[in-house]
Amino acid sequence: MIFAPLLACTAGPAPVEEKPSDTATDNGDTGNTAADTADTGGTGEAPAPWEPFDTLDDARWDIATWTLGRSELAVENVSVTDGQLALHHEGAGDAWLGAEIFTSEAFFGGHWTAAMTPPTSTGTVCAFFFYGTDGQGLVHEIDVELLGGQLWVGTYANWSPAHGYENGPTREYVVIEIDAPQTFTISWGDTVDFLVDGSPVASFATAVPSIPLQLHLNHWTTDTWADVAYPPPASLDCRFDSVDRADE
Repeated sequence: MIFAPLLACTAGPAPVEEKPSDTATDNGDTGNTAADTADTGGTGEAPAPWEPFDTLDDARWDIATWTLGRSELAVENVSVTDGQLALHHEGAGDAWLGAEIFTSEAFFGGHWTAAMTPPTSTGTVCAFFFYGTDGQGLVHEIDVELLGGQLWVGTYANWSPAHGYENGPTREYVVIEIDAPQTFTISWGDTVDFLVDGSPVASFATAVPSIPLQLHLNHWTTDTWADVAYPPPASLDCRFDSVDRADE
């Protein structure tokens, strides 16, 4: 495990797994309990995730069009095909186009899992995170950021640049080496816990956001973050198969 300063794209209960009730009765001779039938519609299949990306639901998601780092976030770089969201990043020289979507609704807490495939290159940041500011303009944020084989996870609460970039009461972070993971989880309650493929990798008890935040997915580049190999390759995709949600 490597510790290093995190430049933003920006420990509590263990993640709760929902289980069928022990008192549920069997449903016929199928071996399914009544709870199983209620959760799956009687098909025996796993329930659909909160966001399966069959389409990009414009009632749930907005597309960002601002500048982030060295990337202009572009509507045309967001696409959904065959049940997969692609956030495309492209360009050359100092002209780069990235992509970002974010929820119209803000959320407070919960157990959130993204099934995602980041680029193997270290030239861009592929992220799954919560973000918002309070009435005083202070930042509240929970980050999962992927830079090739590195995973950066961190939290902010009542933070401003004046507080600095070190661990403390307003900010926590850690950098972890990873190898071809499939799912990334933010479990946000009294603490913020991070999991990769279901296994815990970090837990923060301070700098836990205290306000509802919007969920963001993005893909961008920067030349001010030493761990990002700028300039990036000319064309890269960060892909998301789904985002799932379970309230704690």
